[in-house]
Amino acid sequence: MKKMIAFPLMYLMILTSVMAGCSGTQMTPPSALASSSAPAPSSAQASSSAVSSQAPTGVRPTDVVLYGGTVGGSWNLCTTVIANFLPNAIPGIRTTASPGTGLGNVSGVQSGQVTFAMSQLPTAYDGIKGVEPFDGRQDKIRNIAYIYVEPTHMVVRADSGINSLADMKGKTLGTFAPGNTAELVCRQLLSLYDLTYDDVKASFGSASDLAEQFKDGLIDMMCFAGAIPYSVVVDITTSRDIKLLQLNDDELAKMKVINEAFFATIIPAGTYQGVNYDVQTLGAIQHIICSSELDEEFVYQSTKAIVENIDAIKEAHVAFSPLTPEMMAKDVGIPFHPGAEKYYREMGLIK
Repeated sequence: MKKMIAFPLMYLMILTSVMAGCSGTQMTPPSALASSSAPAPSSAQASSSAVSSQAPTGVRPTDVVLYGGTVGGSWNLCTTVIANFLPNAIPGIRTTASPGTGLGNVSGVQSGQVTFAMSQLPTAYDGIKGVEPFDGRQDKIRNIAYIYVEPTHMVVRADSGINSLADMKGKTLGTFAPGNTAELVCRQLLSLYDLTYDDVKASFGSASDLAEQFKDGLIDMMCFAGAIPYSVVVDITTSRDIKLLQLNDDELAKMKVINEAFFATIIPAGTYQGVNYDVQTLGAIQHIICSSELDEEFVYQSTKAIVENIDAIKEAHVAFSPLTPEMMAKDVGIPFHPGAEKYYREMGLIK
C-alpha cells in the first residue's frame, strides 16, 4: 500500500507546556510509520535516566476500563482483545471493554473514568491544545502504542455526478452523530468549500444505518473514516456501483493547516469492487492512549502485555496485520507515558 505521511516540525511547540514535568520526553516528528525502525530523538535519549529512576507512583486501578468505538468496528475489536488478555498478564485486575467515540475517549481518559482508549491522533492533538471540539486542554493524555492508519472514505454512487466536495451543495450527506471524530472531519472537509450543514442536508447514524440509506438512495454521500476494507462499503458494492472521492494536494494541505496530524494516504485500487484506481484521501494514525496519572509500573506491565500479545491483536482485523513492535513504539508526536517508554527502551525499540 502506498502511503504518504508527513508531519511538520511546527507541532514541536504545541505540547511543550504539556510535557514539562511529566516524562521528560519531548516530541519529534515521527518518520514514515510503514518503516520498521526509527531513531529516537536525542532529547528523549537524554531523559531516559530520569524516567527509569522514577519510583512507581500514581493510580493503579483494579477495575480497568477500555473504550473502543462502535460495536464490531476496528477500535472495539482492538480494545476487546486487549481486555481479554490483560487480566492474565496483570493479576488482580478486572477489565471492561466498552464502545466509545473519538471525543469521548479522550475526555474519558482525561477525567480518569477510562483507563485505556483508542484515539485518532488529530483528536488527541485537538484535546491537548484545548481547541474545538474540546472545552479545555486535555493535558493528561499520553501515548501507549501506535496501532494503524485509518483513511477517510467519501462514498458516492458511480452515476451521482458528484466528483468532488464542491459538488455537495444541496446534496444529502451521511455521517456519524456529533461527538464522533468522523462528523467533525466531515464538517472540516465541507469548510474547504465554504459549505456548512446549511448548504447540505445532513443525516446522522451508524455505519450500517447510513449504508442502508445510501442503498435506498436517501443520501448522496457517506463520509467517515474506517479501517480498510470497511465492511459496510464492501456490502454496498454488492448492490450498488460506487466511486470514492479523492482529495487533491491543495485540499490536503488545507486540512493540514486545520490539524497538523492529518496526512495524505492511499486506499489502494481494488480495495472495493469497481474502484479500480488508487484513492488519495485523508489519513490519521489510530493509537492507544492513557492518563499521565496512571502508575508507571502498571503502564509498563500493560504495555508489555500489549506488545507480547501482538498476534492476538493482528488477528482481530486485517488492518492490524502489518503491525510490529517497532511500529507500536513509534513517536506519534504525543509523549509516551513513562511506563510505556520504559518498556520500549528496555526492549531496544526506542534508542
